[in-house]
Amino acid sequence: MLGTIESGVDFERRVLAIYQQCRTAQEIDAAFRQLQSEMEGSIQARMDDTRKVLLEQFDEDVHGRLKTRLSDARTNLDRIGRLFWTLTRFILADRAAFDDAALTFDLGQPPQPEFKPGRYHLISKSQPNVPGEFLYRLSHPLGEWVIDAGKNCPAPVARVTFDVSHYPVKLSMVEALKGQSGC
Repeated sequence: MLGTIESGVDFERRVLAIYQQCRTAQEIDAAFRQLQSEMEGSIQARMDDTRKVLLEQFDEDVHGRLKTRLSDARTNLDRIGRLFWTLTRFILADRAAFDDAALTFDLGQPPQPEFKPGRYHLISKSQPNVPGEFLYRLSHPLGEWVIDAGKNCPAPVARVTFDVSHYPVKLSMVEALKGQSGC
C-alpha cells in the first residue's frame, strides 16, 4: 500500500473519500485513525530501511549530527502542525493567549458565536490529547475558520532579497538561483 501512497494519489483519494463519506467529526476522526493504523506498519518499515541506509552511508561525524537532529525533531511539531500553529497565532493574536511550550491557547474572545471560549490544545503525537471540543486540529470548526481567515488575508506585494552567503548550510536549490530575480 505504501508504494501507491508514496505518489500521493492513493492517499489523496482516501482522504477525499473520508470527507465525502463521513458526516460527523467523530466519523472523520475514526476514519483517519483507521487510515493511520493501516499505514503505520508500512511507514515504520520504510523509516527503518531509510535509517539503515543513511547510517551505512555516512561517517561518524554525520551520525552524531543526525542523532542530535532526530532528538530535536521529535520535540518539534511536524511541518504542517508548525504552519497551522503559526497561522493560528497570527489569526487569533488579539483574541487568545498562547503557550507555545504546552501547545495551548486560551481563547478569550471567540471570532464567531459558535466557538466557545476556553483552553484549546493542539493535537499532538508526543503529548496526551484532551478529548472533546477543545482538542484543536485542522478539522476542528475553529481550525477550519482559522484556515479560511488565513486564505482571505490580504497579501501585499513585497520585495524579498535572500542572502545565502551567511547561511551556515548549503542550499543547492537556492544556490542554483543565485544572482537571479523574478516574480
